Amino acid sequence: MSAILVLGGGGAVGSEILADLRSRGHRVGSAGRSLHPDPAAGSYRLDIRADPDSLGAAAAGWDAVINASGLEDPTLPARAPHALWVDISATGEYLAALARPGIAPGGAVLGVGIAPGITGILAAAVVRRDPGPIDTAILLGSGEKHGPAALDWTFGALGQRLTDPETGEKILAYTRPRRFRDGTRWRTLTRVDFADPLLLSPRLGVPVRTYFATESRLANAALRIGARAPIIAPLLKRIALPGSEDWWIAAHGRSGTVIEARGSRQSLATALVAARATEAALNASDPGRIWYGPDLLGPAELAAIPGITVRD
Repeated sequence: MSAILVLGGGGAVGSEILADLRSRGHRVGSAGRSLHPDPAAGSYRLDIRADPDSLGAAAAGWDAVINASGLEDPTLPARAPHALWVDISATGEYLAALARPGIAPGGAVLGVGIAPGITGILAAAVVRRDPGPIDTAILLGSGEKHGPAALDWTFGALGQRLTDPETGEKILAYTRPRRFRDGTRWRTLTRVDFADPLLLSPRLGVPVRTYFATESRLANAALRIGARAPIIAPLLKRIALPGSEDWWIAAHGRSGTVIEARGSRQSLATALVAARATEAALNASDPGRIWYGPDLLGPAELAAIPGITVRD
């Protein structure tokens, strides 16, 4: 079994990664700003924002480092050059930076959460049967409490313009609505760039577009308004909305091929996908390689994760 250190191990995603890896027999450690330091037990009080160099000593002796801290600093992997670097970030530019030669000397696993992650796994499976482009629908429950990194990402997209990977057209985020069928219901989602268009489009050789919504019509309406008035983002962050913790993701090919996945609790699904992808990369014994979610997991492996249902 492997030795794996989780940065942000006390957070919503990090704590679930620790629990899953520990249950599967791995030696796991946790590092964070508020943890009680106990190196013998693999617990480190570590503030890599204030002191990035402190990561080097903490990461010594670990096979992999999973970054669930929310800190997006492409210089961090080089401070643990012997270890596989795993990052749950959804920011395309940051993940693209990590994939550059020499940035992660020990190799990296990228795109291993909900989106990117499950979206990429489904898109890669669809494109093997359908010529593309691929449209992915991402619906997240409005009742789950998210950490600051997830909220910053969601509301940080307000006012941004994304580039359509097929036409090159500039599109305002949270616009261009499209309806997707979710079982017996129709859902209206709008365009938002997760990392898939930037990272997956060149890897799969077809345009990959992403559409997003929450289950709350009020939240979706607020995001559409905020797209043209991003100044209201701080106000939107403070609004607590009722709803479930369920999520649903579907990848659609041009010829009608659809593969769907669903489950409950975005943070848990992110943790389980990240943990299983880390395990698969370490078992592959290919030091220095840059892995993406679809390189390590397919729909069958996804369906084997407790709480995730896949329909093909």
